[in-house]
Amino acid sequence: MDAVSRATRIRTLLSEWELRVGKGGVVGELLSRLAGNPFLTIKGSSKELGVAYTTIQRAVQKLEALEIVRQVSSGQRDRVYCALE
Repeated sequence: MDAVSRATRIRTLLSEWELRVGKGGVVGELLSRLAGNPFLTIKGSSKELGVAYTTIQRAVQKLEALEIVRQVSSGQRDRVYCALE
């Protein structure tokens, strides 16, 4: 897959996600970040966005419920999530 088709695929996927959850707020910001890096942690996202840990946690739970991300690490601490597709 060349860079142009990969970029087009990512943009299309991001647009589909935005239709499901909206563009604004913390969830929208997480979606934008997933386009650049499909992996995230709650702790890291909290620091990067300057938002409370629990706010990011709720946003990630929403993304999990919509099957946009899933936990790919084991354990209860420092969980790593990855965008699906």
